[in-house]
Amino acid sequence: MKIIILLLCAGNLAAFGWLYTHRADYQPQQTAQVNQLPPNIEKLLLLSERVESEPVSTPVKQGQDKAAPATAAEESSAEPIAETGPSTPEDQVDDAPTAAAATPEPGDVPEQPQPQPPARLCQTIGPFITQANIDTLVSELKDLDIVAEQRTVQLQEPSGCWVYLPAMPNDEARRIVDELADKGVKDYFLGRQNFISLGIFSDLRTAEARMQEITALGYDARLEPRYQTREVYWLDLEEQGDRLISDNRWQALLGQRADIRRQTVACE
Repeated sequence: MKIIILLLCAGNLAAFGWLYTHRADYQPQQTAQVNQLPPNIEKLLLLSERVESEPVSTPVKQGQDKAAPATAAEESSAEPIAETGPSTPEDQVDDAPTAAAATPEPGDVPEQPQPQPPARLCQTIGPFITQANIDTLVSELKDLDIVAEQRTVQLQEPSGCWVYLPAMPNDEARRIVDELADKGVKDYFLGRQNFISLGIFSDLRTAEARMQEITALGYDARLEPRYQTREVYWLDLEEQGDRLISDNRWQALLGQRADIRRQTVACE
C-alpha cells in the first residue's frame, strides 16, 4: 500500500514538472478584437499624422483677393475662442456698473450759472398838489424810459381851530344866545343841532383866548381843531438795473419841488 502511494506521488510530481516546463503550449493566445467601422465613418487621425498627410499650401500671389486657408499648425497655435452662451443674471449684474460708468449721471454734469435778474428799485414820489405838477414829472420820466403810475390819495389837512358850545336842547340854546348878546359877546352862530359856534380861528393862540373869554362868562366852551379833505397825487415807479436813475439826476428832476419827497417801497 505504501508503495502504491509513493508511486502516485512520484507520478504526480513528474506530471507537474512536465506541465510546468511546457506551460506556454497550454496558455490561450489573447488576440485583440477590433471592431470594424462603417465605411461612411472617416478614420480618426492624430494631429501629427494629419500634418504629415496634408500637402503644403502654395503661397498666394500678390494681388489675389482670396486669403490662404490657415494651416493645421496655425490652428493648433491659435487660442481657443470661448463660446458665448446666453447671459446669466450674474453677468448682467457684473456688466451693469460698466454701463453706468459709461453714461454720466445728471448730478456729475456741472451746472451752468443761471443769469441773475436785474436789480429792482421801486419808489413812490409825492405828494403833488396839482395835476399840472405831476404831469410835468411824468413827461420827464418818460424821456428816460421810466413808466410811472399815478395814484390819488385823500389827504386830511388842518384848517384852523373851532371854539364852540356843545349841542343842547333848543330852549336852552336860545336862552344862552340871548345871554351872550346881553353880555356883549358877538360873532356867534346857532347851528341846526343846537350847538353854538363861537368862531373858527386859523391861529391856535387866538382860538385859546376866545375859549378862555367864554369860559370866564360861566359857559362850557370847547376848542377843537378842524380839518379839510383834499386830493393829492403820488407817482409809483420801478427802476431796473440797466435803467437806474442816479441821485444827481433825481436832484435835478425834483430840485424845483421842495415839498416833494422820494421814498423806497417794496416791489410786489
